[in-house]
Amino acid sequence: MISTNTVDRTAITAQIGSVFGDSKIPVPNYSGNPASTGETESTSLVEQLNQRREKLKEFDARFDVIIAEGKTVRDQYQLAIDAYVDVKNNLPAGDPGIEEAKTKAVALGKDLNAIKLRGLAVLDEKYKFISSSSA
Repeated sequence: MISTNTVDRTAITAQIGSVFGDSKIPVPNYSGNPASTGETESTSLVEQLNQRREKLKEFDARFDVIIAEGKTVRDQYQLAIDAYVDVKNNLPAGDPGIEEAKTKAVALGKDLNAIKLRGLAVLDEKYKFISSSSA
């Protein structure tokens, strides 16, 4: 791009106009596209692309947090299931420990389901964002 306001280009612009000789052919614009901002279309497209990339990174970061939480709860759930099976097999029928172990395992199962739904919601949000044409 030629620097603006450094050289008087009125003579050059007039010569170009006389060479083309047709008012339908536009004279070159030395001040960028659009001239009002000096920003080219490709510059704004690159900026939009960078914004979209950042948004996708945000989705991925949110999903990674959910995955880590899900792994922790899954491990706790598996331990609770193992504990329930153990107390059910080793404690006498009707022992309150059996019901406590079952309640804990069921609660962790519900927590795990809620985490899965949150993860699916983030994936759905990301899909809709990727499918949209706007940034």
